[in-house]
Amino acid sequence: MNSKLRKTGLSQVVEAPLGTHFCNFYQTKEDLLEIFIPFIKTGLENNELCVVVGSEPLDEAAALKAFQQAIPDFDRYLNRRQVEFVPFTELQQGSVEFDPQKPADFINSRLNLAREKSFDGVRMANNVSWF
Repeated sequence: MNSKLRKTGLSQVVEAPLGTHFCNFYQTKEDLLEIFIPFIKTGLENNELCVVVGSEPLDEAAALKAFQQAIPDFDRYLNRRQVEFVPFTELQQGSVEFDPQKPADFINSRLNLAREKSFDGVRMANNVSWF
């Protein structure tokens, strides 16, 4: 196995290099959770900083509850600050119009945080319906 490949937690793509982007289609909040939960769970197991960006139909509270129910010892990851839930508005930092630099700055800040905390990468789950 190539050491640069990481397990994804997704049945469709078992391994991929860091930096890979995925696009999944869903119809319901439950469909979205079926994608997000194994993806984030695997990232936590891979010692990656995991960021879940909340927007309808999956807000922060609903996502947190679902992850706590589905992932054993999830609160340990929360306490370690290895996983965070942020509202989609944080990516835009208050802007009304979409500014591609602001999400890029947000992602870069998480990459820097991952380095500072000695995580092995960043994994982000984001529903872009807000866009």
